[in-house]
Amino acid sequence: MYSLIIIAALFGLLWGSFLNVVIYRLPRMQISGIVRRGKPLAFLALPLSYCPHCEEGIKPYHNVPLISFLLLLGRAKCCGAPISIRYPLVEASGALIAAGSLAHFGWNLDALLAGIFLSILLVAAVIDLQRYYLLDTLTLPLLWLGLLVNIDSRFTSLEEAVLGATGGYLLMFGLAAAASFMLKKTAMGGGDFKLMAALGAWLGWETLFVLLFLAALFGLLLAGMRYLARGRAHRIPFGPALALAGAVMLFWGDKMILTYLSYIGG
Repeated sequence: MYSLIIIAALFGLLWGSFLNVVIYRLPRMQISGIVRRGKPLAFLALPLSYCPHCEEGIKPYHNVPLISFLLLLGRAKCCGAPISIRYPLVEASGALIAAGSLAHFGWNLDALLAGIFLSILLVAAVIDLQRYYLLDTLTLPLLWLGLLVNIDSRFTSLEEAVLGATGGYLLMFGLAAAASFMLKKTAMGGGDFKLMAALGAWLGWETLFVLLFLAALFGLLLAGMRYLARGRAHRIPFGPALALAGAVMLFWGDKMILTYLSYIGG
């Protein structure tokens, strides 16, 4: 089993490299109208990788996940521009997703589906961190896929998935409405509603309150980190906190719920 996990981690590095491409190109597809015009998603694969600074093509031996970043000391070989730390972090996250899904669920379809779920969350979270919005091209397919995979009660029953999707959306909508009323300004975007609905579709309605509690904690942590890094944290995307909470609940949902209930019940 350990050898399979190592192989999965190595594959995950390559998968994480592709996710970096999706993170970079998918918002540009949205802005340029490629998605809206129904153009093929080959735009994600072509052209081959190029430097975002000077747009020179990246040689394959300069594009090895993690290793190239370390050997190049975090700078592009073509122009010497700094390489964003996002690239190795996403590659490492891809390895963690692949290895963690296999270790937790075993060699089966559940592990593959968990990897897809976590990969979409990762892409959505990083884009939200960079651009302050969640793409419908990620949240809505994630929502429908969650309902589809739970037809046979794979992660939760279909009834709980439907209630989770509905309840997740309404819960976030209600919180956003209340916060906007108190703050006299928009407190949360509609993408957060859809992402919460997608998480409910995958994990079921019983996870929603614990998931939201965890997301609030992660959101506060993110705000603190941004304040320390920038001296201000006036605009904090909530998508990454929701995504991280969803990942935690996927692996340890039952334990988190029992811990939460035992805490509030004394």
